Parts: sequence; structure tokens; C-alpha cells
Amino acid sequence: MKIVKTFNNNAVATVSKDKEDLILTGSGIGFQKKIGDEVDPGKIEKKYYYQGGENNAMFQFFMRTPIEYFKVSQEIMDIAARRLKVELKPQIIITLTDHIGFAIERLENNIELPNLVLPEIKTLYKEEYKIGLIGLGIVRREIGVNLPEDEAGYIALHILNGIKSYDDQSVLETLQMINGCIELIQDTLHTHFDQDSMDYTRLTTHFKFLAQRVFKKESQDDIDDDLDIYYLMIKKYPEIFNCVIRIKDYILQEFQYELSDKELWYLMIHIHKITN
Repeated sequence: MKIVKTFNNNAVATVSKDKEDLILTGSGIGFQKKIGDEVDPGKIEKKYYYQGGENNAMFQFFMRTPIEYFKVSQEIMDIAARRLKVELKPQIIITLTDHIGFAIERLENNIELPNLVLPEIKTLYKEEYKIGLIGLGIVRREIGVNLPEDEAGYIALHILNGIKSYDDQSVLETLQMINGCIELIQDTLHTHFDQDSMDYTRLTTHFKFLAQRVFKKESQDDIDDDLDIYYLMIKKYPEIFNCVIRIKDYILQEFQYELSDKELWYLMIHIHKITN
């Protein structure tokens, strides 16, 4: 394969034997190379396919992005794959590198982007969040930039979305649903949760499993013999019942799923436990 463009010492563009546009990365792959030189196969670490030549968005992305950002992303990906024992989609390096570059740019311009689902990420995806924190350390070591803790959550999200066995949409929607439900509970019952408590962990975990049913449209069987207990709870805790009805309306409107009486009952039990 012959080089058609050298981005830097560690990234070049070429054309495969099958006439497909390729970007190759690897330590020293572009060092002292010029257009027309042969690519050293032994230095190829990663391959990225693109179409449309220099007008392609990926081509332009490599043109403007420092190679150090790619190295940081690759190290984070390697750690995630090893610690989580998962296979990651190849395109995550593009989205993660782009995010890191944008995060650094925002920091330099004093622009904050709060991670509104950070508490839920820390509670529900502990290992991914820990890898996000490791990622901040890698950015600090390799680029000399101290990114805020919110970015550890964003890195965790990129990892989650990059896991081949996961549904990209469901991860983000799960966090959005949980965050919306928690806000409804706090607003309706005029309370605020200790996000480090076991009760909060149990509640968010319950919402996580509920979200999985919501997105798969798998309704739980309704109440049978426990109707009396359910109605007793409604009578004894009208504020909590009003709260779960608001949650029911929210999930129906936003996610087109109607909670059964059994799901409402379980929610009442969890909410009662965390608020008493």
C-alpha cells in the first residue's frame, strides 16, 4: 500500500488492495514518509475505512486532531476491554477522541458542560466510571490537562456505548429515565436523596431493571393475591401513590410504556423505604 497523505508521524492515509480508502495509525508509521512511499506493514496498529477522499469527515477529523488524543483514547479502550472483559466497537476511538478533544477545547474556553446523569453513572456503572477516572489520569499524564470529574462520566458513557453487546440507545435512555424519575420523586415528595446511601443504590438499581423492561416492552404480570396490600398502601401513603402516578404518566409520555399495578406497587415499596 502506498501513502497518499501523511497526517503526522503516527497516522497516514492510503488505499487498500481492494481500492478502499484507509487511514492507518501506528507508532512511527508516517515518520519521514512522503506521498508515494510504501507503508511498513509492521507498523500498522489500527485501520479506519472511509469514503470520499479528502472531503470525507473522517479524513478531516484526522487532519485537525493531534495524534496524542488518539493515543489517550486507545489506552482507555485497552483498559476498558481488559477490565470489563468485553469487545469494543472499533468506531469508539473516533467518538471518544472527538469528545476528549472537545472537552479540552471547552476547558480552554472556560465552558462548563455539567454531566446531569453523573450520580446515576457512578451508582449503576461503577466499573465504567472508575475507568473514566483512570482516563482523566491518562489525559493529565499525556496531554497535561486536568479535566473535571464530569468528564469521567462522559468517558464511561462512551465505553458503555462502545460495548458490542450493548444497545447504544438503551444505555443513554436508561440514564435519562432514571434521572427523570428521581427528579419527579424529589419534587413530589419535597425530599433530597443521599446519593451515597444503600437505599438510593437500591432505588436506582430498581429503576435500571424497570428501564430494561420498558425498552423491551416486557410488562410484568399484574397483581393477583396482593391487591388488598396494594390498596392498603395507596390509602396509607397517598403522597407516594401520587408520586408513582406521576412517574407512570412520565414513562408513558416519554417512552410509550404503561406501568402495571404490580410495577406501581413495587415502586411504592422502594420509595417508601428510601423516604422513611
